[in-house]
Amino acid sequence: MTEENISTDVILSAFKQDLEAKKLTTKTIDKHMINAENFYDFIEDEQMEPPHYYDALILSFLGDYYIRKYLFSSKSDVGPYLATFKKLADTLSKRNWISPEENIAIKDLCKEKAFFMHRFDTYETTTDFLDWTFENDPNVYHQTTTHTINREASSGLDVDDLLVAPLKTIDFDQPPFFDMFNVFLKNLDQKQRHKVTNGTQHLTRAFWKEFDETNGLNLFTKPTLNQRDIPPFHLLYVFAEAGDFFIIDGNFLIPTDFVTDYLNAEIEAQVAYVMEVFWHGVDWRLLDVANGEHLLGCLQVDQINFADILSAFPPGEAIKADHPLFKPLLDYTSHLRPTLDSFFLDVLPAFEPFGLVKLDYNNYTPVNPVSFKELSAITVTPLGHVFFSIFKDMADAFDDDDENDFFRLILDSL
Repeated sequence: MTEENISTDVILSAFKQDLEAKKLTTKTIDKHMINAENFYDFIEDEQMEPPHYYDALILSFLGDYYIRKYLFSSKSDVGPYLATFKKLADTLSKRNWISPEENIAIKDLCKEKAFFMHRFDTYETTTDFLDWTFENDPNVYHQTTTHTINREASSGLDVDDLLVAPLKTIDFDQPPFFDMFNVFLKNLDQKQRHKVTNGTQHLTRAFWKEFDETNGLNLFTKPTLNQRDIPPFHLLYVFAEAGDFFIIDGNFLIPTDFVTDYLNAEIEAQVAYVMEVFWHGVDWRLLDVANGEHLLGCLQVDQINFADILSAFPPGEAIKADHPLFKPLLDYTSHLRPTLDSFFLDVLPAFEPFGLVKLDYNNYTPVNPVSFKELSAITVTPLGHVFFSIFKDMADAFDDDDENDFFRLILDSL
């Protein structure tokens, strides 16, 4: 069956079916589907049918059409789009809708993230895309530009060098979350497959009980607990799922080769990759299911402004509540009520395990045994400053005062 005989609706339906088979979150599936629909709209709009030579189409779409036609296009879109195209290639190849050679060409092009990032940077200087590619061939770009991706350092990880490079210039401690996450991945990698539950397709109670006992975590407090009942364990699973560290095949979880790539990578590449997953792929409500769940969800919708405010905090300096830099945070959180206390006591602490912030509190005991605490200072770590500074750039393409445009951009980018 040749690809030109297949309608776009059939292709998109098959793509969604494959994404659902991987047990990705609904939010992640929706992101990939919107990206794929935009791509096929481009093919139809430019009358490029039948769609042969997908690598050339992707090159033209992401390197020219998307920048030119989409008002809120941003460099931050490059990574998510390339992730979509890699998965789309799997769908097309699996059904023999593209040749093995085309599949390889797509996968090779999707490795050249820095090429597309550079195109965004230089678009205003050369709007003629064909002319621009004469001097910026994606096949040799990483060998001829100062934006070289250090493939040896990333050990096969598809990590944006714009995230990795700044980490090599600062001293930072490995965030607490990474110790447990790396141990979890090593446990997954010990077997070729692990049983999952029939309904939720989570890892079994037996797996988590052994994981808890082996690592002395003491989180498995009752013999009847399941994965979803232990938030730190469920968070490990969700991060591994969003990061493509495993696939689900029937009632089995099968670790991918990506686990080995990640564990062999330098710490900077590991941190950069997980932070991309953290920012773009994970539902923040899962960071704390006991407190502040609703507020974390609201915060993720408005994450660009959140990053913009905290990126202004000097790295490593404790900013007290009466400091001028603190005031925008108070104004920003006003729409996240019920209370500011809930934001400071339940929401911000969810970011500490990722090494982005350190929080200081004042403790009061006005009447024994009644006691309470209030946030006294926020320290944005050097690591947090790097990521908040990078992620805030997503806001450059729109006017924050136009609420409708803001939320439309958020929905379009999900």
